[in-house]
Amino acid sequence: MRSEADTRAPKHPDRARPGLFVGLLAFGLVAALGADHGGYFPTAWGWAALLAAAAGIIASLLCGARLRRLELASVLALGALAAWTLASVAWTGSVGASVLEAERVVLYLAVLTAALLIVRKRTAAALLIGVWAASAAVSAYALATRLFPERLTTVDPIAGYRLSAPVGYWNGLGVLTALGALLGLGLAARASTPLFRALAAASLPVCLPALYFTFSRGAWAGLSAGLLVLLLVDPRRLQLTTTLLAVAPATALAVWRASASQPLTHDGYSVAAAAAAGHRLALLVTGSAVLAAAATAAEVALERRVRLPNRTRTTLGLAAATLLLAGSAGLVARAGAPLQLVHRSKAAFAAPLPRVDGSLNQRLFSVSGGPRFILWSTALRDFRAHPALGSGAGTFESYWLLHRSIHSKVRDAHNLYAETLGELGAVGLALLVAALGLPLLGARAARRHPLGPLALAGYSIFLLHATFDWDWELPVVTLSALLCGAALLAAGRGPGAPRGRLGRSIPAALLLVLLPASVLGLLGNRASAASARAASRGDWRLAASGAHDAARFEPWSSEPSRLLGEARLAAGDDAAARVSFGRALAKDPDRWDLWLALARASRGRARTADLARARALNPLSPELDLFDVEIGAPSDAGNRSRKANDRAIQVVIR
Repeated sequence: MRSEADTRAPKHPDRARPGLFVGLLAFGLVAALGADHGGYFPTAWGWAALLAAAAGIIASLLCGARLRRLELASVLALGALAAWTLASVAWTGSVGASVLEAERVVLYLAVLTAALLIVRKRTAAALLIGVWAASAAVSAYALATRLFPERLTTVDPIAGYRLSAPVGYWNGLGVLTALGALLGLGLAARASTPLFRALAAASLPVCLPALYFTFSRGAWAGLSAGLLVLLLVDPRRLQLTTTLLAVAPATALAVWRASASQPLTHDGYSVAAAAAAGHRLALLVTGSAVLAAAATAAEVALERRVRLPNRTRTTLGLAAATLLLAGSAGLVARAGAPLQLVHRSKAAFAAPLPRVDGSLNQRLFSVSGGPRFILWSTALRDFRAHPALGSGAGTFESYWLLHRSIHSKVRDAHNLYAETLGELGAVGLALLVAALGLPLLGARAARRHPLGPLALAGYSIFLLHATFDWDWELPVVTLSALLCGAALLAAGRGPGAPRGRLGRSIPAALLLVLLPASVLGLLGNRASAASARAASRGDWRLAASGAHDAARFEPWSSEPSRLLGEARLAAGDDAAARVSFGRALAKDPDRWDLWLALARASRGRARTADLARARALNPLSPELDLFDVEIGAPSDAGNRSRKANDRAIQVVIR
């Protein structure tokens, strides 16, 4: 067991500037993506990939940065996944969707490569600090929207009263705040200065109430798993446990008061009532943050005065681990035999979500997965239908609409691994597992770094949570995790510079290829977005102009032709609209909404045929039922949909 001086991050004036640069880069990337709807929309991918590729090229060419073998293997695995995703264009039913999926993976590849080229072992801590600071900032803003609703009003009919802004998805915001809380705890224990340790501790009473208001059960499970990994892997778990005990009272007080405030956890209260409760909770959160910082400062002072012998530390650490394992074993024993526990857990997860009756607290303490079992089984059915290559990247939504038995409209399988298996086959899943799993091989060497176990724990949150949700489609979540993975690899680096030219030439060449691809994606996605915004305002001339621009930058996509068709249809030129929709369908023949758009521009038998094709691709579509009513066509689709939904509900209950 090393002494405090050995495990504390050393202070070197000459290392301050590189560390500050790395921390600011990480903070800027995560914070900007978090503010931009979590980076969900394609317009955010181009600029982020462009900046990352440029930074990585500069680090490689001007600073001579190189990758070690494990780092290079991680980059190549993610690059192979990007290539396989793009290759699925050859067999996909939606070229545009597959190319968009490839663009997102290109973003991840550019950021991971650049991070590994820029970050050194001595700046790995700064990388984690940047991710923590951005996560805490996003969490603080999210919490402020709940505490000051009269000033920061956010209305999301899909989220209901669950906290989702600015990311746009409550579970995505939840896992980001969970990551910020875990990194805050680790930095409160291991930061290099007492002031910084106190600041990190003060973030916990902010992040965890924000996490609570997301009512994200998966995020709490991810946080628990990450904390368990940290306690098991960290060689100085006793000191970490001491920090945890120091900040726990103030943090628990903030979370408890958040959960007990009915205007902030129940639907139906007025803005004035919510604001009054929010203002009171804001004062308590501020006081709790001050208490957590003061408790950590007292712990730092105690550490400097009290020095336990190594044997005593080891004994106490083993005792804490034994208590943890004994408590876990007791919970398992109380739940029943292992097989009974598995059956009970499966039944509880498959059960329908409870009725909240206005109180979201009831939902938080349910283990029901809702329709996730149905989504996962659909993804596995997709794999069985296309075992070798998959159905093509980005095609789960089309497959779900074709085969769904409930009305839920989803785009993703809520399981990264199952969805990848269905869309990209066994090869795609193997590449994904390699890309995400290779950084874990550096965990053993990283344990010697003061923050190496923390990087592993933060990365573990994502690996677990991606099993239950669509984190992969939220770049702010995935990139925060990949930066933790990069910090893990950097923390495990040995002394000396890497040998060979491959560690420099391959990443540089890869980034040089990604640079123009990022520019092309940026221009095309921005043009499509500008056309869509113009269409939403009813400016059809500008919408048509933007569609023409988008077609030049992304000729493979059906979206520019669809947008142009909508503009022509609004202008009353049905014949030209049919031509545009036909071009879109030539690229994406499995998009039911394009067939509906074509039907709107058609008449007679052609319209009937187009509607039949749309119905075949989306049998339970309420939009098609509404269109039938609009044109006065007889249809029994509504009855068929209701019967199918009743059967699906019975399956979920069983």
